[in-house]
Parts: sequence; C-alpha cells; structure tokens
Amino acid sequence: MTASPYDSLLSAAADNKHAVVLNLLRNWDKPGISEFRHDVLSTVLSQVNPQTNSLVYVQVAVDIIKLANSVEQLMLASDAIAAMADGSIDFVQLNRVPKMMARLTEALGRAAQLSGDYAGMCQRLVDMVGVVNAQHLAHDDGAGISGVMTAPFKTQRLGGFKGIRLTLLHIECLRQCIVARTRTLHQSVVQLVINVDFASFGQQSGERAKLYMQFRYYAGMVYAALGDKQSMEHAQRQWMLVFSMPGKFASAIQLAAYRRVLLVTATLDGSRFRLPQFFAPTHVRALETNAGTYTSIAEACSGSKSMHRVLARVEEARRTLVRDANVGLADALVNSLPGLFVRRLSAVYSSMRLGQLAQTIGFGAHPLANTTNGPDGLAQSLAVLIQNIDDGTVILEGDRPYGASTVVRFAPSFDSLSSVPGASQAGVDRATMEMRLSTALQKQVEETKQLHEKLVRLDRHLALSTEYAANSREQLTNA
Repeated sequence: MTASPYDSLLSAAADNKHAVVLNLLRNWDKPGISEFRHDVLSTVLSQVNPQTNSLVYVQVAVDIIKLANSVEQLMLASDAIAAMADGSIDFVQLNRVPKMMARLTEALGRAAQLSGDYAGMCQRLVDMVGVVNAQHLAHDDGAGISGVMTAPFKTQRLGGFKGIRLTLLHIECLRQCIVARTRTLHQSVVQLVINVDFASFGQQSGERAKLYMQFRYYAGMVYAALGDKQSMEHAQRQWMLVFSMPGKFASAIQLAAYRRVLLVTATLDGSRFRLPQFFAPTHVRALETNAGTYTSIAEACSGSKSMHRVLARVEEARRTLVRDANVGLADALVNSLPGLFVRRLSAVYSSMRLGQLAQTIGFGAHPLANTTNGPDGLAQSLAVLIQNIDDGTVILEGDRPYGASTVVRFAPSFDSLSSVPGASQAGVDRATMEMRLSTALQKQVEETKQLHEKLVRLDRHLALSTEYAANSREQLTNA
C-alpha cells in the first residue's frame, strides 16, 4: 500500500498507543491530503475498527465529509455515519475528548447541508442520540457537555453520577430537526431527545452554560413548530429555562429566547412575560432594551380592551419579526387574539349580543373577520372562532345561523383553569360543567406539583456548582 498521512495514526491505533493517537489528532484540523482521494480514504476507513478505535474512525469520517465536494463523494461517509447510528462507536470515549465531539457535530452539519437531506440527517442523529443515552446509562462516568479547554485533547472525566448527559449531538439533532420542518420528526425528537431524564448537564462553566441554553432554546423551537396549545406551553417552559443559567452578562441566546417567550406567553394567556426575580437588574434592562419591539406587543396585548392596538403593533414590527424569524409566532398570537379578548370580557359581562361583542373587541380589524356581508357576516365569522375556542365559559345561545343579534352568555369563569373540552355548545348542564372544571383543576394541581419537583431537582443540581453560587452572591451584592 502507498504511504499515506494516515499510516502513523493507524499504526498507533493498532498498537493501542492511546497517548500517541491523541497527540497525532491534536493538530489534525486539516486532513493530511489536500483533496478528496477515494482510494486513500476508503482504504483507511476499512482498516479502522469503530468499536476499538472510535476516535480514529470518527476522524477519518470527518475528513471524508470535509473533503467531499459532491453528494457522490459524500456517499463514502454514509457507511461511517451509519456505523455511528447503529452503536458501533463508543460515544463515552468520544465525549472525553471535547474537540473530537465538536469536529463530528460540525461535520454532520456540513453533510446535511451538502446533501440537502436534513430530514435524513436528523433521523440519523436521533438514532445516534439514542445510542449515546443508552451508553451513558450503562456507563458509570460518562462525560457530559464538553466545553473549550486549555488543552482540548486532554481526556477528561466529569464525575457526578450515573445517567444521561447532555452532549453536542443532542444540540445538533435539534438544529437539524428545526431545519427539516417535518412534523413526524418533531414528534420523535420531542420524545427521544428532549423528554429524557438528564442526570447531568456537565460542569457549569461559561461554555457549558452556553450549550445548555442552546439546547433549551432549540427545544422550545421544536415544540413551537408543532403548533398546538400544549406544545406551546412546553415551548414556553423550555425558553424560560434559558434564564436559569448564571452569567455576568446577558447573552444573545437569552435575548432570542426572551423575544420568543414574550410572544408565546401573550399567545397563551394574553399576559406579558416577566423575567425571574433572581435575574440581575442589569441583565433585565439589557434584554428589555434590545427587545423593545416585542415588549411593546406584549404590553399592548396585556393592557388593551380591543385588539386594534395589538394588530397595529404587530404590523409595525413586521420587518423586525421577519428579520428575527418570528413571523410564525406572531401569526399564532394574532390568531389567538379573538379568544383572548372574548375571555377577558367574560370576567366583566354576563351576556352580550354577538354584534356588540365583535365591535367591543375590535374584531373587524382581524384578518379572519368577514366584513363583506355587514354586521351579520362579521358576527358569523366571530361565532366560528368562539366555537373553535371550545371554552366552557363562552356559550352561544340559539340556533344557527348565528347573526349580530345572537346572544353570547358568559358562564362563571375560573381564570386559573385551562379550557374545558366540549363545553362551548349550548345547553351544557351546570353540574356537568362543574365536574369538568373540577377535573381540570385537579389536573392543573398535579402539573404544578410535577413542575415544583423538577425545579427542586434543578436547584439542587445548580447548587453543586461553585461558579453558580459565586455569581448568585455577586448579583445579590450588586442589587
């Protein structure tokens, strides 16, 4: 065989000289060959055992992806990627070498971009994450998130306890899922990547805190893409967790999450999201200053009796929303406005005619309003939305077709409860409604208990970090 730059690396791997392998990989940022050579790369790949020499195998696969300039050339790396997804790679060993994990995730991102098959790459990453999680559960000292180290190829052993650790592959999987825009993939990622019980997020250094915030930020985007109310609530919680990380400065990730959580909170209940009280005042001012457009939309939604002001703010901010890729969340807010303002009136009035209700909340300016058939057409389009609200506190009386004179009755409301399925039709028995409200209340209590338990576990985990404790004391002193 003709000599190649990989000979010394293969020889060291064959002799189990781990220190030599690490030393050779330290300066391996550029492949030893200047252009794609199918004969050299395929031969080297076939000579490496992925189970015993995972680091070398991954580096060869990364080189193939870096050198590939076409989908045909990239096909050589498909077998290597498949081996990573089927469990042939020791990811626990890979996690202990931070730079190698970073190289792999960067290469996988390039492979997806080169092939254009983001859905396929996301599915491979879901499989890889499943392998990573399984290996962490079976291993006693799997390393978690790996940040930039002074000596990036010094193997590290992040202690702690047995369980799943967050890795760069988890974050890359979320990125590819967002780009793929496939609902079935989103559902799979939610179940297999996001909704797992992480035992550790690594030591809370600056870089690891950044990666944790990235994971929560992307997780919120995955949830929000599903679009239903429950998913929006999960997205809100994920974005709120972005602000649980300590830091001396407000980050760009926190700013992006703050903009989105303002919109989603207004969509869910019409209120304005407030940052946690433990958040440093200087950070609060920095975020609110840089998210002024979003803050004005949220304030208009929470403090107005008519949707005219909110719709005007959203339209004025259209260019900013497009720039920040938040048009989808803004449209979801606009679609939720009729329900929000109708519920708001239910706390004041016992009944109201449908035409008067449409005029009071300013429904005529809404994109879904039918203004071509006069007051009755406007009332009919509002009636359709009220039926879709499916809220037991808002009841349309009389028979169809509904018109401007149709009476809307507001039953006693419970602001702390979510909507009660099936209770918006006329003639709902009061005892049945109370039973449904009681069931919804019990469900809300259980969810609150579960959230409290999660917050307690997170607080205990953060308390183990000396850096978090030091930053907390510093913020209290500055305050």
